[in-house]
Amino acid sequence: MRTKILTLISIILLAVIMVSLKLYKSDEGPHGGVIKQTNDNNYLIETKNIYSDFYVFLLDKKTKPISNIGILCDVRFIFYDGTILTIPLKPMGKDGFNSGKQTLDYLRGIVYCNVNGKIITSTFDNNNLIVKSK
Repeated sequence: MRTKILTLISIILLAVIMVSLKLYKSDEGPHGGVIKQTNDNNYLIETKNIYSDFYVFLLDKKTKPISNIGILCDVRFIFYDGTILTIPLKPMGKDGFNSGKQTLDYLRGIVYCNVNGKIITSTFDNNNLIVKSK
């Protein structure tokens, strides 16, 4: 009797864990960056700021990377003093873009991607720990 109860509790606990894992939705993208919604419901943009560079990946609704062939992107970094720096992003690998510049001290940014003549945008904050709030 005791074994049956423990088995039943174990099955219920396992089912709850599996359902919880399926319901949990991370905002971390397939490249380890942060996923943001875009102005178009058909795309997502993943941004990743590593100390020496800034990376962008265009994703579909299911967070699968989209090829960067034929896509043009740029990023506009907004700094604490209000200045804006626009940097064209260079294709990287099969599905990414990078800035090729060190950009640690920005406050916020806006990514613009031209996908078949349609402009896809997303706004993001600087999540780099080196940046201090003012």
